[in-house]
Amino acid sequence: MNRLRSLLGKRAEAAQANGPDREQIAARIGKRPQPPQAAQADNQAGGQHLLSGIDRASRQWRDQPTPPGGPERHVEADPSSPETLAAAVEHLDARVSYVTARLEDLVKQDFPCIALLKDGSSLLINARTPEGYVIEGDSGERIMATEALEARQSGTVFFVRPRSLTDNAESDDAPFREVRDGFGVFRDVMAHIWETRRRLLMQLILASALSYVFLLALPLFTMAVYDRVVPHRAMETLWALSLGVLLALGLDFQLRFVRMKLVDAIGASAYLALQARFFRRVLNAELESAPRVAGPIAHQVREIEQVCNLAPTLMAAVIVDVPFFFLLMGVLYLIGGLVVIAPLVGVFGLAGLHALGHARTGSAIQKSVEITQKQSNQVFETVAALETVKAATAQTHLLRRWERISDEAGYYGHRARLWAGFAAQSTMIVVQAVIVLVLIIGVYQIGTGAMSVGALAASSLLVGRMVAPIGNLIAQGDKALQLSEALNGLAQVLSTPQESAGDATRGNSRIRGGLALNGVSFAYAGAGKKALDNIHLSIKPGEHVGIIGRVGCGKSTLLRLALRLHQPETGSVLIDGQDIRQFPPHVLRRACGFMRQDAILFDDTLYNNICLGLDHVDDSDFDFAAEISGVSQMAANLPNGYSTRVGMRGEALSGGERQMVAMARALVTRPNLLLLDEPTAAMDNALELAIIRRLRPALVSKTLIVATHRVPVLELVDRLIVMERGHIVADGPKQQVLAKLNGTSAA
Repeated sequence: MNRLRSLLGKRAEAAQANGPDREQIAARIGKRPQPPQAAQADNQAGGQHLLSGIDRASRQWRDQPTPPGGPERHVEADPSSPETLAAAVEHLDARVSYVTARLEDLVKQDFPCIALLKDGSSLLINARTPEGYVIEGDSGERIMATEALEARQSGTVFFVRPRSLTDNAESDDAPFREVRDGFGVFRDVMAHIWETRRRLLMQLILASALSYVFLLALPLFTMAVYDRVVPHRAMETLWALSLGVLLALGLDFQLRFVRMKLVDAIGASAYLALQARFFRRVLNAELESAPRVAGPIAHQVREIEQVCNLAPTLMAAVIVDVPFFFLLMGVLYLIGGLVVIAPLVGVFGLAGLHALGHARTGSAIQKSVEITQKQSNQVFETVAALETVKAATAQTHLLRRWERISDEAGYYGHRARLWAGFAAQSTMIVVQAVIVLVLIIGVYQIGTGAMSVGALAASSLLVGRMVAPIGNLIAQGDKALQLSEALNGLAQVLSTPQESAGDATRGNSRIRGGLALNGVSFAYAGAGKKALDNIHLSIKPGEHVGIIGRVGCGKSTLLRLALRLHQPETGSVLIDGQDIRQFPPHVLRRACGFMRQDAILFDDTLYNNICLGLDHVDDSDFDFAAEISGVSQMAANLPNGYSTRVGMRGEALSGGERQMVAMARALVTRPNLLLLDEPTAAMDNALELAIIRRLRPALVSKTLIVATHRVPVLELVDRLIVMERGHIVADGPKQQVLAKLNGTSAA
């Protein structure tokens, strides 16, 4: 991926507004490989310093002051590269572009701007005066001498404008708004390429047009040889014409190579941008509408690559091939007269054959896509649960299912390939038939004296070069239609509702830990009953509350709604007296510590799993979380310590160890609101008691809500809630509630 980004930086970005190499920019703001500690420090210092300048510049356009704490509190990731910087800037409601330029070349309209310095830092430049440049920093404005600043500048300048002043675009996802079907996806991919890679696309169109000009060289050379050279034995003319046509063929070869490079650069750069945008929409989708299986997602990512590779070729073909076809028709008419009928017949024949092939392959391709997704799903599920498969001796059952799916995939794939091959082969046959038709018409034309033998030879060469590109254009259009039909699943993902904040100013709010549910009801999709039914609950900051009840009573669902992982069907959830929908989701979830009942880890190190989603963690906070959860003792007994990799989904660890890591993840930010769902269910008694003993003093002045069936965990709480079938049936001080249970187990 890094090689591809570097390649695109050289081919694509440098060609756009004299833009700098993306790899060089990344190096200047801390992207170069370094020791882990140094790299993290450089990324934070360089990226956040640049982001701070962008925030100030954006606010200057709106005459808004910079809030206390700077823009760092608004972002979710360290902006240590052009890609992550663009994502971070979304939260600042600004658009950023960058160029390679000297400061002295900037004009008045370019200010304010941000200059990236050689040491990786940046400066916000408000204006240029005779005394020097007006620089703004934390302490206000100051004048920096022209020579001093220009000596420190790296050559990269960032321009910042509010979104309201640029492109009338509402977000970085604008090309995918209101996408409802596969055709809309394809259309918007082409719109994205036109907007972001217009310069390269123009170069591609120019190269294609010049290639068409050189295409005339061989037919005209042939006509000259037959009509001028052979009758007069003009050998000097022959060699002069030969050198000219060889030069034209050499230039045409180079142009074709340039076209190939441009198509690849445009397609690959669009793929990098759009697949990241697609994945961002998957990550930010509301859980109710988010994809639930991995197979279709992997297939849809591959479809994005196909679309991005096809789109620039199709756009250039439509803009160049169609006009030049009619231009060459005029040339052919001047050379051969009525032979112009032949390519017209050929084009209509090709269109009809491709339409027939498309009609026959449409249903087969759609069915093949569905079956391929089933295959992908079974592979993912089987590999993820291979131990369970072996324990249940389900290999034979799964193999039979796989063979049935593969048989269907082979059948529909064969049908799709058969008719796709028919359409492709028809192009070759039609081109040859057109040449035959030209020769037939040409013979009659020669008989009447309407054309020469050389003109006939030139016409036969020219029609082949005319019809073949149009045939390719028709084939590409057919493929685009097929892709559009297969992209309907992708369109559904791109149109999924996204999580958002109702009040953007809540990004700076500090959450104290109060929670209230007012008449909340919720049911999972496809469930026959409500998981929560008209729940009324109020928890004050600093309270320690336990929730108990039978399996399926709604304990876990209540915690998920408190974290806004799901939206209530009726009622409202309040945090510190404010509707939870006002808070940006990432702000809310970072302020809360949440531990799932099933601890899910990623194939990464212990350290990175604990710090998941965090840009920077203080050593004291990390040690605090590791000590309470017991991870510090576990890591001390491992050869690689916190650098130990835990395997896919944490399979290298036991269930109790995974819960320890998940608890450390919930505690590492020292949250004011801690939500624990069966935190010790997989732990042994000794470990459970040790964690409870260490956790109790850490909960002073913190809000704790813990769902559990373990009696020892109740030592952490003062208030107890009993749930039954989505209702709260008891709520009060722990001892009183336990007494009301008449001695029955609270578990």
